[in-house]
Amino acid sequence: MKVKALFLFVTICSICRADIIQFDASASDSILVTNISKVVSWRSVNSPTILSPVHENSSFWSQPCLETRKICFNDASPLEFAGADTNLYNKIIVVADCNSLMPWSTLIDTSPALAANPVAFSNEVFTFLTTNCIGSSSIIINGDESAEIPINSNFIVEFVLSSPTNLNNIFIGGSPATPYWNRSWDGGIYEILLFDEALTEQQYSALYTYLSIKYKIDVDTPVCSDDSYSILKAMNIKAGSAFTTMILMR
Repeated sequence: MKVKALFLFVTICSICRADIIQFDASASDSILVTNISKVVSWRSVNSPTILSPVHENSSFWSQPCLETRKICFNDASPLEFAGADTNLYNKIIVVADCNSLMPWSTLIDTSPALAANPVAFSNEVFTFLTTNCIGSSSIIINGDESAEIPINSNFIVEFVLSSPTNLNNIFIGGSPATPYWNRSWDGGIYEILLFDEALTEQQYSALYTYLSIKYKIDVDTPVCSDDSYSILKAMNIKAGSAFTTMILMR
C-alpha cells in the first residue's frame, strides 16, 4: 500500500500546473451584485482575476443578472476581464445553457480571433458558427465536435483557439458592440475555465468527469478514475467537497 500511495503521489505531483483561471457562479461569495441581483463583478475562485460588465447601465444596456448558480445575459452587457494580463490563453471551457438560438447571439467573443454564434444547418440542427476565425479554431460541445447546441439543458462547450489571445481580447456572454448591434447570449453561464497550455489526457478526463457530474451532463469523453479530485487539485481547479463525495460513491 505504501508503494502504491507513493506512486500515486508522484504521478499527481508530476502533472504540470498550467495557468488556469476558474470562475464558478455557484460560489456566491465570488459575485458582487446590486440589491436587484445585477452583476457588478465576478471574481475567479482560484486567482485574483475579475470579470465585470463592459457597459454601465443605460437606456440601451443593462447588467447581467445572477440567478440560481448561473449568470444570465439576455440582452445585457457582456463581461470583460479587468486589468492587464500578459499570458496567452488557447483554450476556454464554458458550462452554459441556452433559452433560444437567436442568430448572432454570442457566447464567447475573442475578437478578432473568434466569435461563436448559433447557426442552423440541415433539419434545423444548430451548432456554433465561428466568425472572424483565424486558422483552425475548433468548438466542441459535450466532448463531441459534431454535436448540436441543446436547448433548455446544460452543456459544456470547449473553444480551442488556433491563435492564443490574452484576457483583454476575451469577452463573455456577448460582443462589446454598440447597443444597436446587441449580440448578448440568450441563456446563462455556470462556470468558465481558461487554460494557457494544452491538457494531458489524464487532466482532460478528470476535468470532464467533474463538470459532467456537477452539472448532470452526458459527455462523449472517457470517465476518469477515482483520483480525479486529486488531479484537479494539482491543477488548482476548485472542485468542491460535493464532487469528492460523488466520486467516492461511483
